[in-house]
Order: sequence, then structure tokens, then C-alpha cells
Amino acid sequence: MHRLVPTTAPYRLVRRAEPAAAPVVLDAAQRPVLGHRGGPLRVLAGPGTGKTTTLVEAVAARIDAGADPESVLVLTFSRRAAAELRVRIAARVGRTMRQPTARTFHSYAYG
Repeated sequence: MHRLVPTTAPYRLVRRAEPAAAPVVLDAAQRPVLGHRGGPLRVLAGPGTGKTTTLVEAVAARIDAGADPESVLVLTFSRRAAAELRVRIAARVGRTMRQPTARTFHSYAYG
């Protein structure tokens, strides 16, 4: 027969917020992306050059400047990339958001 053993600490079902990640130092070619406030911006660079890091820092800079995190949208091609972006943005900002900040083009079009 099984015996129930009471626990001393209650279970916590809510994930604790991770502390905000330290800002990354961007190089001279990446810094203009943070300051861009106009319309769309295309960043052309090869693999491993820091495009995703620059994007995460740009989103964090906008949120730090007072933008509502729910109003920032990042579109990417794959679910895996969108999931990674959500994790990296949440870690950089230091909190989670209700709406997914990063989505695929297809999920955004679907609604």
C-alpha cells in the first residue's frame, strides 16, 4: 500500500523569470540597425556574422526605450528559428511576453 508524505514546500507551477542577459557589444556595422526607426530594414550578411544577435539587441533596445513588448513582431522562416528568437528575446529582456514576439511568416498570415 502507498503512503502519502506531506511536503513542506508548495509546488510552484509558474516558471520563474530568468535574469536579463547582458547586452552584447555590437560592431560598427551592426550599430546602425539599433538606431533605425524608419520603415523596413534589410540586413544582408553571411552565416555566423551576428544577424540574429543584432535583431535580438534591436528588439531589446526598442522595449528598453518604452515600446510595448506585445507590439514588437519578428518574422522568420521556420518554427525552430521563431522558438529560438522567442527564448533569446525573453532572456535578453528579462521577462516573458503573452504573445509570441517571433513567429513564422505562415503563422502570422494564418492569424
